[in-house]
Amino acid sequence: EGNTDTGFFHPATDAIGFATAGSERMRIDSSGNVNIGTTGAASGSHKLVVESASTTGTVNSHIALIGDSATNGQGPQILFSEAGDGQAYAGGTIGFTRTGANSQGALLFGTRGSSGDATTTTTERMRITSGGDLGLGTNSPDNKLDVVVSDVNITPNSESSAVFRRNGNNYLTILTGSTNQGGILFGNASD
Repeated sequence: EGNTDTGFFHPATDAIGFATAGSERMRIDSSGNVNIGTTGAASGSHKLVVESASTTGTVNSHIALIGDSATNGQGPQILFSEAGDGQAYAGGTIGFTRTGANSQGALLFGTRGSSGDATTTTTERMRITSGGDLGLGTNSPDNKLDVVVSDVNITPNSESSAVFRRNGNNYLTILTGSTNQGGILFGNASD
């Protein structure tokens, strides 16, 4: 009962807490919600909450997924799944693949393309390279946006539905459209 220096204890009804150096570090409540770094944020709304100092722009993180080797073409991933027949089927993934030294690599996004079984893997749909290039339909983009598909459908919902720019404000292509009209404008105008 109550906090202890290091160990597990009973901080509340039907809950278990884990402490180090005299402070609670983790709690599992009666619903199976897990809180790390906080005592109540997960209750009723999230199964897992990790609270820590803000980390944007630093090497610190709330959750770190670290691969077990420094091998190009490998890296950790997060799997999204809907359980079926007692097995986890891979529905979507977000992963990292190493492409160079010191964790240089790409961020990959994949989805399941066929029904298959529990061993069916996801197919890569999008990649962000270490240089910041975004590839859709390609795993080797060589431009800031590289779309490799049989067709691209842009549905306009305003006067300008898509603007492609090169070197600042110079228009490369503008796709325009409204309910009864549409068009493509090629030019070199600026805003």
